[in-house]
Amino acid sequence: MTPKSSWMISVPANPRFEGRVGFSFASNRSGTPSTQSIREANVGPDLFSRQPNRFVSKEEFETNLERQLAMTPLTLQQLRTYNVTPEKRRRLEFFFYTNTVEKAVALSAELKNKDYEVDHRPSASNAKVQLITGWTAEIAMSDTAVSDWTREMCTMGFKHDCDFDGWGTNAE
Repeated sequence: MTPKSSWMISVPANPRFEGRVGFSFASNRSGTPSTQSIREANVGPDLFSRQPNRFVSKEEFETNLERQLAMTPLTLQQLRTYNVTPEKRRRLEFFFYTNTVEKAVALSAELKNKDYEVDHRPSASNAKVQLITGWTAEIAMSDTAVSDWTREMCTMGFKHDCDFDGWGTNAE
Protein backbone atom coordinates (compact mmCIF):
# COMPACT_ATOMS: atom_id res chain seq x y z
CA MET A 1 0.00 0.00 0.00
CA THR A 2 2.98 2.35 0.56
CA PRO A 3 4.18 4.29 -2.51
CA LYS A 4 7.86 3.77 -3.28
CA SER A 5 10.20 6.47 -2.06
CA SER A 6 13.40 6.92 -0.15
CA TRP A 7 12.23 9.60 2.28
CA MET A 8 9.06 10.28 4.22
CA ILE A 9 8.03 13.30 6.28
CA SER A 10 5.49 12.67 9.03
CA VAL A 11 3.58 14.81 11.50
CA PRO A 12 4.68 13.75 15.00
CA ALA A 13 2.43 11.47 16.99
CA ASN A 14 -0.34 12.87 19.12
CA PRO A 15 0.80 13.41 22.74
CA ARG A 16 -2.65 12.12 23.79
CA PHE A 17 -1.12 8.63 23.68
CA GLU A 18 1.82 9.26 26.02
CA GLY A 19 3.01 6.53 28.33
CA ARG A 20 3.45 3.39 26.20
CA VAL A 21 5.87 2.71 23.41
CA GLY A 22 4.44 1.84 19.98
CA PHE A 23 5.29 2.26 16.32
CA SER A 24 4.50 5.32 14.23
CA PHE A 25 4.65 3.36 10.93
CA ALA A 26 6.40 6.35 9.35
CA SER A 27 9.73 5.26 8.00
CA ASN A 28 13.05 7.04 7.99
CA ARG A 29 15.59 6.85 5.14
CA SER A 30 16.41 3.23 5.91
CA GLY A 31 12.74 2.27 5.88
CA THR A 32 12.76 1.31 9.55
CA PRO A 33 9.71 2.29 11.59
CA SER A 34 10.35 5.04 14.11
CA THR A 35 8.94 4.71 17.63
CA GLN A 36 6.55 6.98 19.43
CA SER A 37 5.05 7.19 22.87
CA ILE A 38 1.38 6.30 23.30
CA ARG A 39 -0.77 6.04 26.41
CA GLU A 40 -3.17 3.30 27.38
CA ALA A 41 -6.43 4.29 25.72
CA ASN A 42 -9.82 4.49 27.38
CA VAL A 43 -11.15 1.23 25.92
CA GLY A 44 -13.33 -0.42 28.58
CA PRO A 45 -17.12 -0.49 28.72
CA ASP A 46 -19.07 2.24 30.49
CA LEU A 47 -19.95 1.00 34.00
CA PHE A 48 -23.71 1.61 33.72
CA SER A 49 -24.63 1.36 30.03
CA ARG A 50 -22.25 -1.48 29.11
CA GLN A 51 -21.43 0.58 26.01
CA PRO A 52 -17.80 1.29 25.09
CA ASN A 53 -16.44 4.50 26.57
CA ARG A 54 -16.14 7.51 24.32
CA PHE A 55 -12.61 7.35 22.89
CA VAL A 56 -12.30 11.06 22.00
CA SER A 57 -13.92 13.74 24.16
CA LYS A 58 -14.97 17.07 22.68
CA GLU A 59 -12.09 18.74 24.55
CA GLU A 60 -9.55 16.21 23.22
CA PHE A 61 -10.90 16.71 19.70
CA GLU A 62 -10.56 20.50 19.94
CA THR A 63 -7.03 20.25 21.36
CA ASN A 64 -5.99 17.75 18.69
CA LEU A 65 -7.52 19.84 15.89
CA GLU A 66 -5.58 22.87 17.09
CA ARG A 67 -2.36 20.83 17.36
CA GLN A 68 -2.77 19.22 13.93
CA LEU A 69 -3.53 22.57 12.27
CA ALA A 70 -0.46 24.08 13.95
CA MET A 71 1.77 21.19 12.81
CA THR A 72 0.61 21.17 9.18
CA PRO A 73 2.40 24.38 8.07
CA LEU A 74 5.56 23.23 9.90
CA THR A 75 5.47 19.90 8.09
CA LEU A 76 4.84 21.64 4.77
CA GLN A 77 7.74 23.99 5.46
CA GLN A 78 9.97 20.94 5.97
CA LEU A 79 8.66 19.42 2.73
CA ARG A 80 9.53 22.65 0.89
CA THR A 81 13.20 21.95 1.68
CA TYR A 82 12.77 18.75 -0.38
CA ASN A 83 11.30 20.73 -3.30
CA VAL A 84 7.70 19.76 -2.58
CA THR A 85 6.16 23.00 -3.81
CA PRO A 86 2.49 23.98 -3.37
CA GLU A 87 1.75 22.98 -6.97
CA LYS A 88 3.06 19.44 -6.55
CA ARG A 89 0.63 16.68 -5.76
CA ARG A 90 1.29 13.92 -3.24
CA ARG A 91 -0.61 11.10 -1.61
CA LEU A 92 -0.88 11.49 2.15
CA GLU A 93 -0.60 8.61 4.59
CA PHE A 94 -3.00 9.01 7.51
CA PHE A 95 -3.36 7.49 10.97
CA PHE A 96 -6.37 7.23 13.29
CA TYR A 97 -6.97 5.32 16.54
CA THR A 98 -10.18 4.20 18.25
CA ASN A 99 -11.42 1.69 20.83
CA THR A 100 -13.77 -0.62 18.87
CA VAL A 101 -13.70 -2.53 15.61
CA GLU A 102 -17.16 -1.14 14.78
CA LYS A 103 -15.91 2.45 14.91
CA ALA A 104 -12.84 1.51 12.84
CA VAL A 105 -15.08 -0.15 10.22
CA ALA A 106 -17.40 2.88 10.03
CA LEU A 107 -14.53 5.34 9.59
CA SER A 108 -12.83 3.04 7.07
CA ALA A 109 -16.01 2.89 5.00
CA GLU A 110 -16.29 6.68 4.86
CA LEU A 111 -12.62 7.00 3.89
CA LYS A 112 -13.03 4.33 1.18
CA ASN A 113 -15.96 6.34 -0.21
CA LYS A 114 -13.39 9.09 -0.86
CA ASP A 115 -11.38 6.56 -2.92
CA TYR A 116 -8.68 6.28 -0.26
CA GLU A 117 -6.77 3.06 0.37
CA VAL A 118 -7.70 2.08 3.94
CA ASP A 119 -6.82 -0.69 6.37
CA HIS A 120 -7.70 -1.19 10.03
CA ARG A 121 -6.25 -3.60 12.55
CA PRO A 122 -5.40 -3.86 16.24
CA SER A 123 -2.58 -1.58 17.33
CA ALA A 124 0.80 -3.32 17.61
CA SER A 125 1.19 -2.04 21.17
CA ASN A 126 -2.37 -2.59 22.45
CA ALA A 127 -4.80 -5.07 20.90
CA LYS A 128 -7.72 -3.18 22.50
CA VAL A 129 -6.96 -0.16 20.31
CA GLN A 130 -7.77 -0.15 16.59
CA LEU A 131 -5.43 1.54 14.11
CA ILE A 132 -6.95 2.90 10.91
CA THR A 133 -4.36 3.83 8.30
CA GLY A 134 -4.06 4.30 4.57
CA TRP A 135 -3.30 6.63 1.69
CA THR A 136 -5.29 9.41 0.05
CA ALA A 137 -5.55 10.12 -3.65
CA GLU A 138 -3.05 12.79 -4.72
CA ILE A 139 -3.73 16.29 -3.38
CA ALA A 140 -2.03 19.62 -4.02
CA MET A 141 0.56 20.34 -1.35
CA SER A 142 -0.53 23.94 -0.83
CA ASP A 143 -0.93 25.18 2.73
CA THR A 144 -4.65 25.76 2.21
CA ALA A 145 -5.40 22.37 0.61
CA VAL A 146 -3.50 20.35 3.22
CA SER A 147 -4.85 22.39 6.15
CA ASP A 148 -8.41 21.97 4.84
CA TRP A 149 -7.79 18.22 4.44
CA THR A 150 -6.34 18.03 7.99
CA ARG A 151 -9.42 19.77 9.42
CA GLU A 152 -11.65 17.38 7.47
CA MET A 153 -9.78 14.32 8.81
CA CYS A 154 -9.92 15.55 12.43
CA THR A 155 -13.66 16.24 12.09
CA MET A 156 -14.41 12.97 10.32
CA GLY A 157 -12.47 11.08 12.96
CA PHE A 158 -14.41 12.75 15.77
CA LYS A 159 -17.70 11.99 14.00
CA HIS A 160 -16.78 8.28 14.24
CA ASP A 161 -15.18 8.60 17.72
CA CYS A 162 -11.70 8.10 16.27
CA ASP A 163 -8.63 10.20 16.98
CA PHE A 164 -6.78 11.58 13.93
CA ASP A 165 -3.14 11.03 14.82
CA GLY A 166 -1.54 12.77 11.88
CA TRP A 167 -0.22 12.31 8.37
CA GLY A 168 2.92 11.83 6.37
CA THR A 169 3.96 11.77 2.73
CA ASN A 170 6.84 10.89 0.47
CA ALA A 171 9.04 13.82 -0.41
CA GLU A 172 9.94 12.34 -3.80
